[in-house]
Amino acid sequence: MINGLILFAAMLLSIVGCGYYALSQRQHWKTVTKPSGVPLNEKRLQLFSLLALSASLILYVVEESLSFAMLLWPLSISLGVFSVAMILTFRPTMLRLLIGFF
Repeated sequence: MINGLILFAAMLLSIVGCGYYALSQRQHWKTVTKPSGVPLNEKRLQLFSLLALSASLILYVVEESLSFAMLLWPLSISLGVFSVAMILTFRPTMLRLLIGFF
């Protein structure tokens, strides 16, 4: 049970990390924060992205062996990239949830 939760948390951190990295780009930031006009802090968003992706790698290494973690981590990052791309395409305002934690 706890193994599944750790893997789910690692997957979620990969998606969140990809979301923060997408928000660090000016065109995506403007799309998500149109009415509010919150100023963009690229370095902070990139740092949060790096921390979330690193934490997901650590969780994968802790839960699985290093060799299997090196397989799961890129796969979860590709899922994160695809998920964020679909969110930005169809419902970009959903990424405002990440700004709330920012």
